[in-house]
Amino acid sequence: MKPNSLLQTLKAVVRELQNSLDWRICWLTTIAASTPANAVSLAARWKERYGPLMFFTVANRTVVGLNTVDVAHEALRKMEFGNRPYVASLQLLSGGGNNIGQSQIGPRWRLHRKLAIRGIGCFLQGDSMDTKIRQAFKITSECLESMKGPFNPKSIADLTIYNMLRPFLVNKSYRLEEAGFQKMIGYNDDLISDFGAFMIEDIIPPLRHIYPSRKYRRTAERIKYIQDELGWKELREHKAKFDPDNITDYMDVLIEEQKKTEAEGGPEDISLISDKYIVMNVVDLFTAGTDTTRSTLNWMIKFLVVYPEVQSKARDEIDNTIGRDRLPMVSDRNALPYCEAVMLETMRMRPPLPFSLVHTTRCDTELRGYQIPKDSVVGLNLYTIHHDPDQWDEPEVYRPERFIKDGVLDQKPRSWLTFGTGVRACLGENMAKTELILILACLLQQFYFRLPDGVTELDMDPAGCAFVHITRPYKIIAEKRE
Repeated sequence: MKPNSLLQTLKAVVRELQNSLDWRICWLTTIAASTPANAVSLAARWKERYGPLMFFTVANRTVVGLNTVDVAHEALRKMEFGNRPYVASLQLLSGGGNNIGQSQIGPRWRLHRKLAIRGIGCFLQGDSMDTKIRQAFKITSECLESMKGPFNPKSIADLTIYNMLRPFLVNKSYRLEEAGFQKMIGYNDDLISDFGAFMIEDIIPPLRHIYPSRKYRRTAERIKYIQDELGWKELREHKAKFDPDNITDYMDVLIEEQKKTEAEGGPEDISLISDKYIVMNVVDLFTAGTDTTRSTLNWMIKFLVVYPEVQSKARDEIDNTIGRDRLPMVSDRNALPYCEAVMLETMRMRPPLPFSLVHTTRCDTELRGYQIPKDSVVGLNLYTIHHDPDQWDEPEVYRPERFIKDGVLDQKPRSWLTFGTGVRACLGENMAKTELILILACLLQQFYFRLPDGVTELDMDPAGCAFVHITRPYKIIAEKRE
């Protein structure tokens, strides 16, 4: 190794040892809870033992657990609780903390969040989303009709959600049999598994420079593929054909902003929206926007075949308000309160991220009389809040009606926190909800779903790992409605 290379490696090792201590604490305290069942059981015991707030210190670093809805809102709405921890593996995905989800609060984060909100707003207006729903569901419907006998709906749920978001980002769709789709799904599933489970580099980050593990190398390979295919390749194509009078997708929105900044802004402004940040922004919206929604769609289908009375009630609502002559549209959302309740109840029962995303404090701060130092780790005990008997009547019962009052959708409970709250709340919440409600309505309008003959129940316990909950494999029958 050359002297300069050795010096750079040593500097990187020291820097990561300084930056990553907070996240290593989180991992070291949760390795014992590496399965979904163990993790949520441990989280519930924490709440019973420590109450609304729990504190412990490891290696001079404070860790704060938010165990109730009131303390969660109180903390996460403060700007002081808005930073993210340094996580070696997530540094790969975010290009060194350069996307919306993993960047620290500052000018770049504010700019890219503003651009994302603008792009999502355009997508939800006019007929843009309706067109993409029709296009996505046409492919989904063809796949469902081709299924003969029992099948696992995961791949179709994945395809449907990918074909909702990919056209918004880069104006392209996938086909089920397409090699690129299968590879993208496989790589994303691998990443969910690897990020949600134990990775030695997240405990000892310098290892990624000295002797990276096989899992870390595989993760790096998959992230590079996603960034190249969905980011850099698309950016080159979009720039080559960019037309300011014909903005077709989200990447065009970012390129337009970049060109405007290059023409009018100074060097510091231009640095905030470089090609790298455009790529990281698009990849961030794709991964964050597809992983939670495809998991939720798969869970919704599973709950609907286990509870056929819920499926029938949702279908009756669709038939009575929309009919069978056209597909559901964005303007129909308010007329589908029960369908929305199905989505809300599914996410309450099985939040994709049972501990949400971890925060860190930006400065010394205070919470309920306790002094919390800068760089403290702050975690949300989301699964426990969603199953808290003080907040929910019969929390272990799947009952969408809990969100309905006098025949209309009731105000969203404060204790429903799937998309977080405060300054780091998911900016794509409205888009994700709209997608899920309308795709559910399209599916139930056109198909019946049931368990295979001879199957009377499914295992509804989550699979995955402590930090990411997915469905266990299952099979269903889809029957086209006449």
